[in-house]
Amino acid sequence: MLTGEEEVLYDRQIRLWGRDAQQCIRQTHAILYGQFTGPSHELVKNLMLQGVARISLVPKGPPVPAKSCLFTSHCGMDVMDNTEVAEMIQREAAQLNPRVNLECVNIPVEELLSTGEMTKVLVLLEEHSLEVAFDLNAFARRNGVPSWWLLTGRTPSHTDDMGLLFCDLGDQHTYRKQPPPNPEEDQEKREEIKETVSFVSFETLWKRHLETESRLKEKTRRGMPVSFSPLLELVQNGFQDLKPSAEPAACCLGAILGAVVAQELNKAVTGRDLPIHNVLILEASSFTSQIISINS
Repeated sequence: MLTGEEEVLYDRQIRLWGRDAQQCIRQTHAILYGQFTGPSHELVKNLMLQGVARISLVPKGPPVPAKSCLFTSHCGMDVMDNTEVAEMIQREAAQLNPRVNLECVNIPVEELLSTGEMTKVLVLLEEHSLEVAFDLNAFARRNGVPSWWLLTGRTPSHTDDMGLLFCDLGDQHTYRKQPPPNPEEDQEKREEIKETVSFVSFETLWKRHLETESRLKEKTRRGMPVSFSPLLELVQNGFQDLKPSAEPAACCLGAILGAVVAQELNKAVTGRDLPIHNVLILEASSFTSQIISINS
């Protein structure tokens, strides 16, 4: 149960998504694993303000561009050690909400996912090993843990900075949404609609998109999800050369992407509103987005 102090602290959020949803958030343990580039800073900030119970930062990977990071952009260095960046995030972000247990740890992700009674969520940050990403996602699926895979950067064949988010909320994810407005009904008495959507693993997403040789040329309305994206194909073909960027547009894109991931975590643990199904691509120069929906 929320304490009286928490009722006051999270009053705005309770008004927005309800007391039960805020209670779900307060029982959540977010595990962030990988390279702590710009999006991770925005993600941690938003999770701290939402009031999750625990955030575990598990750094892994090469040094990161200092200018891409919210807490390191003025350090006077070009790159920083990834663990040092994670520790800096911990020190600075901890001041945002002392009720959140924010920690930087060197503990296997599998151990964090399989211990404790809190609701777990997993975010893979800039993980450039397909084997690691697929294996950790598979472990999360077996343990009923929603997971996201976040990538940013540019490839030799596509020099615009982009951000990608792969989402997996399990075989059956049930969410609630508001029914369409009806002026003849009492708006306060309308009951929410429950719907179920099925997600597939990161490995299935990756392979199924590469196998889509037909290019699915059916006409789609602007803004509607598609089943194939030439841009995602470019990323997949140049995956080993995808590198995080410190360009100004990429920094803005990172902030947007970090906020999007935080919102998706909120949807997953509260069961409110339709989550992204199941790949999101953002382009920095135009700030346009596309959702790619791939089924099993």
